[in-house]
Amino acid sequence: MSANSKRSDWDSVESLDWMLSVDDRLLTYFGKHGPGLCPEAAGMLGLHVSFAEKRCETLCDHGFLRKCNTRYHLTDIGQQYLDTDE
Repeated sequence: MSANSKRSDWDSVESLDWMLSVDDRLLTYFGKHGPGLCPEAAGMLGLHVSFAEKRCETLCDHGFLRKCNTRYHLTDIGQQYLDTDE
């Protein structure tokens, strides 16, 4: 399921107009690999590190990820978002 189709499931919860397709890829990465470093995720996903860091910070701002020291962790909200794919 793409980020666009997931948006309709979340419209009643939160507007996801801010979300980019890369955000879905980042959430999926952290969902599969657990807490990790943004440069590692960027490398695995073929993203420029600074762009991935900005998107991870945006995902933190919206409660989908949280940052602890240098590692990003998927939150319950992030997991619920990913679970809409199942």
